Parts: sequence; C-alpha cells; structure tokens
Amino acid sequence: MLHFFKHHDLTMSVVILKKISYGQLEEDSWLTDDDKYGIASFVDANVRQTFFQNPNYTDASKTAVLLIVNDGIVVGRSLLYGTKVKRGDDVVDAQSFGSIEVHESQRGKGMGTKIANYSLENDEYPLFLCSLLSDACDSIMKKNDCTLFYFPEMIKLINVESAFACRGLKGLPLKICSGLSDVFLGILNVPTKARIKRLKKKYCLKKEDGIPDWAGDMCTNDGHKYAELHDNAWLKWNLKYNLTGKPQDKQSFYSIYKRDKPIGFLFTKERLRDDVSSEMIIGTLCEWASVDEELTETDINLLAYSTFGKKCYYMRTVTNSTRTCSELRECWFTNHGKMQMGFKDKLGQYPDMANMANWRIRFGCCNSILF
Repeated sequence: MLHFFKHHDLTMSVVILKKISYGQLEEDSWLTDDDKYGIASFVDANVRQTFFQNPNYTDASKTAVLLIVNDGIVVGRSLLYGTKVKRGDDVVDAQSFGSIEVHESQRGKGMGTKIANYSLENDEYPLFLCSLLSDACDSIMKKNDCTLFYFPEMIKLINVESAFACRGLKGLPLKICSGLSDVFLGILNVPTKARIKRLKKKYCLKKEDGIPDWAGDMCTNDGHKYAELHDNAWLKWNLKYNLTGKPQDKQSFYSIYKRDKPIGFLFTKERLRDDVSSEMIIGTLCEWASVDEELTETDINLLAYSTFGKKCYYMRTVTNSTRTCSELRECWFTNHGKMQMGFKDKLGQYPDMANMANWRIRFGCCNSILF
C-alpha cells in the first residue's frame, strides 16, 4: 500500500492517497482504514468479482483502487482497471477508471484532482481512456490535458408511472395521471410502432443467452481506426457481470437475423434508479453493430426500444450521427444532455486520435455498461 502525497491543512489533518493493487484487493483484509462514510464498502464482493473477471486483467501489481484517507478515515475513492484500444490492426493496452466518489465534506478541496492526476500520469499504461464523467470530473479531466469527445444523449419515454410515483402520487391520482399519460404516449407512438412492426417483418430479433462467435468481429471490424476493443471476451464479461448486484439490474444481448443470416446485434442494460424511486428503471442501448446497409442506426434503436417492458421509465441512447439524431426526434426521442468519451495519449504516439471521426462511438465504453 503506497502513499503518494500528504496534505496538511490549517487543522493539521493529514490527507493520504493510497494505492490498492489487484493483489492486495484479493485479500479480505485489504481495507485497513476507517470507512465510516461507506465509500470503500462500495468495493464489495460483487464488485471485486466483476473486476477480477475482466478479460483484460493480467497483472496483480496494477492499481485496482485509489483511496483518499483523511486522518485515517476514507473520504474518497476511484476504481481503475485495464482495457484495450484497437488502433487499425494493432491493439494498445490502456487504463480506465470509474465509480469516483468524494465525501461531500471534502469536495472543493482538490481531492478529485488528485484522483485524476494519478490516473492520467501513472506509468502503468501508455494510454488512458474514460467515459460517462460527472460535470465536476469532466472539468478536471479537461484541465489535465485529457481530450474529450461529446455526443448527444437522447431518451424516449416508455412508462411514466414511476416518474409520478417518485413525486409522491399514489393510489387513484397515480392511476389517473399515469393512465392519461399512457394514452397520450400511445397516440404519439402510432407511427413509431408501425415502423417497428415493419422492421420485425423484415428482420428476426433473437434474445441470446450468451455472445455468438460472430459478434466480436462486427464490433472490431467496422472500419473505424480507433475503438475500445469490444471483442467476444469483453462482450461476454459485460453480459454476465455488473457493479450493482441488484436483482432488477440486467444486461441483454439480441441477435438480428435476415433470412437466417446474422446481420447485426444490439446490447442493452436495465438499471434500477433507487436513488430516485424504488420503481424507476432506465433502459439503455449500450452497444450495437450492423453489416447490412439497410439496417440503420435508427432501426437498431427502434428495435432496442421494443425490447424494454412497461417497467422501464424511458430508454436512452447516444449517437454521433446528426442524421440519426434527426430521425430519432421524428420518433419522439428527445435530447437529454450529452455524454463524453475521452483519452490521454501519455507518450504522444497517436496524434490522429484527437479526431473524433476516427473513433467508433458507443454508450458502452469503459465501465458504462457495468455501472
């Protein structure tokens, strides 16, 4: 367990950044500091198992967890893990991070910057990759010379009952408001449902228990020079594991067939937002591919929408295609902020990485499916 910096404030408190290696994380006694805020306890048995099953985990000496400890109390945390980036026909090892948290009493004191500095500057990997950042982390990463790409996030409502419920409605008022909303949504969705019906006559959507052998090739050979390597091993890992361990949270993989030939797939997740409501589930299209020019990105989003049940509040998706954005708006998808993906080429080896057009962009980057 290594100490990377100490900070003394006016009250003489001592702040230490601790690195926990994967080898140390395998030991049940890895946590030796007071975790009264429950920040380190996030790294429970499920999280540990998920990260140890990462197909890119190869070295027990690499950093698994960063802890910020103030006078013996854990006040901040980040997880780090290995991934790979496809560069043409080559593959480059990279590191990513996620699940960053700093206790509210310590925010604004540079704690998040310390986490970012270590992640961007350590010599464990030549490349750093990140995604799904908070606004605060986004700002820190930009200040630390991390290149960030932004692309719109869009959502489409499915069932608004959970939204009314989390605002305190119950009983008859809840039934009336949600019922009227469902009728309104149903009317708006008539053209969209007709299009989905036509798509399902043309294509066969098959839910899979595992990842077909052909899926990884579709991800890794779509013509983009740069992409996080989503091969079969990576897809299997993300399908089987997640960081939440909640029974309502699940991942699903669907093959898309045309005349008995696989021509694409879609990969979704559902997550319970119990920080908002015990009933609110969000569905997300995380990863997809197509080798049929007639099967568009919009078509895949609509097929994905059809897989989410009435328990979902809304479906979300991201795209860097202005055409897809326009077509999705016609299907009553609405803009819902933005998502980002970023990198830092620590050795300055790949100058054309800074061109977003060279990248394969998906929601499913880094740990965004697992979370």
